[in-house]
Amino acid sequence: GWALQGAFSPDGNWLAYSSNETGRYEIYVVSFPGPGGKFQVSSGGGMYPEWLKAGSELAFVDAAGKLLVVDVHTTGRQFETGPPRTLFGGSALPVRPGKPVGEEGATPVYITRDGKRILLAVPTDLNSETPLTLETNWLAGMKRK
Repeated sequence: GWALQGAFSPDGNWLAYSSNETGRYEIYVVSFPGPGGKFQVSSGGGMYPEWLKAGSELAFVDAAGKLLVVDVHTTGRQFETGPPRTLFGGSALPVRPGKPVGEEGATPVYITRDGKRILLAVPTDLNSETPLTLETNWLAGMKRK
């Protein structure tokens, strides 16, 4: 199996990652640097783990392309999560053109550590021909008053 997309918790004690060891990518967390157990966080597929709110939450994208968040509780080397909450009203996130949902690189998500901003790659209409204008030497066109 493959292990991808590792993300350390803000305190450095936990590593979240995506692995296909069961035949489908799921999110796992292990204590770092060890020893400790391995804890499965997702059950409906999982990629792109991101720690939020100083490590009290973990976000990931499930196999259907939905963004989920779980509350995280740690005591020593014990790791527990609450039930997953779906963000964006349960709607699937946009998928990059040419990438099926659940495939590596289909729905990359970048979340600020406070969880207040989410950056997504949003596909544009591939059939449109929107021109790109590159303006050079634009300072010369400005007049000082």
